[in-house]
Amino acid sequence: MNLYGAQSAFYHTLSRRASSCTALLLFLIMTAGRLEAAPPGLRGAQLLQDAGARACAFTANEACRVLSIQRRPLLDDIVEYTIQVKTGAARHDVIGIHRVVKETGSGQPADASHALFMIHGDAWGFSAAFLLSAQTDALDPGHSVAVYLAERGVDVWGIDLRWVNVPATTHDLSFMEDWDTSTHVADTQTAVKMARYARASIDGSAPLLLLGWSRGAQVAYSYAADETQLDPGQRDLRGLIPVDFALEFAPEEVEQRDAACNRYTLYQTLLNNGIHHTSQGRLLKYLGVTATTAPDQRSAVAPLFGLPGLTNLQTALYFGSRVYEFYDVTPTYHYVGGIFDENDIPVGLRYTDVDAYLEFLQSPAPFQSLGEMVDGEAMQCGSTELMAAVPYDDHLAEIALPLLYIEAGGGFTTYGEYTPQELASQDVTWNIVSPDNDGSLDFGHTDLWQAEEAEVTVWSPLADWISSH
Repeated sequence: MNLYGAQSAFYHTLSRRASSCTALLLFLIMTAGRLEAAPPGLRGAQLLQDAGARACAFTANEACRVLSIQRRPLLDDIVEYTIQVKTGAARHDVIGIHRVVKETGSGQPADASHALFMIHGDAWGFSAAFLLSAQTDALDPGHSVAVYLAERGVDVWGIDLRWVNVPATTHDLSFMEDWDTSTHVADTQTAVKMARYARASIDGSAPLLLLGWSRGAQVAYSYAADETQLDPGQRDLRGLIPVDFALEFAPEEVEQRDAACNRYTLYQTLLNNGIHHTSQGRLLKYLGVTATTAPDQRSAVAPLFGLPGLTNLQTALYFGSRVYEFYDVTPTYHYVGGIFDENDIPVGLRYTDVDAYLEFLQSPAPFQSLGEMVDGEAMQCGSTELMAAVPYDDHLAEIALPLLYIEAGGGFTTYGEYTPQELASQDVTWNIVSPDNDGSLDFGHTDLWQAEEAEVTVWSPLADWISSH
């Protein structure tokens, strides 16, 4: 695999002016069960077809239409419906919509009284983020948050943002030029409308709870902020669940703000030079594939991290448990809590099964649009000029929805607590998952969905909050 790609010359120009950490971040950015078609007679498939048509009609977008509906049995009476929806006229204007639900019979979704819509973050789509157990033997078939909630009577919905569906063989990615936070909010609104219409016979198309993990929380906050400008009867949401993300940093968190400003400058420079996408998914997949197929072989990319001599497996474990050394969003930010020997070499993981983590590493989308990342860094930077240029936080203080904030002790940690406190929400619940109380070793950003104890520390409190809201 060519890790540098056509953008390497530009990367080297920028990296001479950047810190080693930021230079490596730029490198990470620029390195380039069987589904069955659902029979049209099934009630679940027909509901989705009709709901998709209504959602498209609501958008008044003539290009919007349902492309396909597939159904996949997952566990016992739990199934997944996957719907492809075209949301624009261009070839790649396509989103995926997922529904994980209990059925009372084949093709007959149960009348779940509670519904949750989930938005994934950077790199990984819905299936890898929230339904990993459906694609690996390393996890029990029921050990995914989507299945866990569906088993407990929650109607689980989610989205694959449009960049998730872009094939790895795509060479010209200029179509991503205008894909930013507003694009993903609009696509999510279409998907949420579809979910509401599909549930209309159950709850009269009642508003949904919206969960956004990581960058998905940026979309979720923006969605909720937009809705404050609508009449209550026109709103889609009745509760908000941001998971381990800082939309903005507090004024006193100067180091985090400055780092975000630096990232914003670099990302914006990329956009200005015609680079509208990231390819970090290719590097993540490379780490996962080599660690799985040749775990004891000396890693070809470890020297790029300043870690010569590590094997492929050690490199994959080191990267996931020490993300903060390469991407300094918070001082101890990491995906998975690691176990290290006396030489600080990773020998395992504290909370997540190693094979499950490697499967996760192999499952990202190859490309992601850069626009939403630029938006995010602008808000985290907090400069008056940049804040005035992005509209997504203009009405944050008007959000009054019930809110559950889920925090990983080794993820965004306390830095994510600032934004929820800036809202008008009076019903606020905090779930701070920090079993180790040591940031560098604590529960990580992706441990929230993959760790063996996540059912107890994360998913059960989430299910309880959903049932009470």
